[in-house]
Amino acid sequence: MFDNELRFALGALIGLVFYPLFGFGGRYILLTILLASITMGAFSSIVTLWHTDLIETARVQKVMNAFNKELRDARMNNKKTKLDKLMKMQPEIMKMQSSTMGSQWKIMAYTFVIFIAVFAWLYTMVMALQFRFITVPWSPEVPLLASYVFPVWVLLYSLISIPFGYVIRNIGKIYVLKKEVKPEA
Repeated sequence: MFDNELRFALGALIGLVFYPLFGFGGRYILLTILLASITMGAFSSIVTLWHTDLIETARVQKVMNAFNKELRDARMNNKKTKLDKLMKMQPEIMKMQSSTMGSQWKIMAYTFVIFIAVFAWLYTMVMALQFRFITVPWSPEVPLLASYVFPVWVLLYSLISIPFGYVIRNIGKIYVLKKEVKPEA
């Protein structure tokens, strides 16, 4: 991320695959950003689903929700004894949660390198454009390199990738959990 040469080398490597698939000769940058963001949203979701123990995550989440409900109830009703007991349990509960979160961070580390490469490739695509503007319903010219917290092309990527990845991840969770959890007879 911080080494320009490495970032652009990774971008060139990703470009070997992505450019023929949806580079469109640099002519349709919005379509390129759309397809790259959908591809990466799906990739991220599939990697997350593949490497996450959804059953264990759901179990830990259920325990955390029950614990937090009890803790909130003890605080609101000023139940000192119960509050003390729950506070003694809290480190163990937090340990359960952190083990689940740790696996999420590992997955993110794996995919991060690929995302940096895709962003480097998209950046080179944007920089190679003769005209770096897009038209939107509220403006005839929006510069792709204009920065509103992030450059416009990154915001477009995020606007597509994040919701698409969220939907894919939730569909995958429903599928896996329905398959794994059998109703008790």
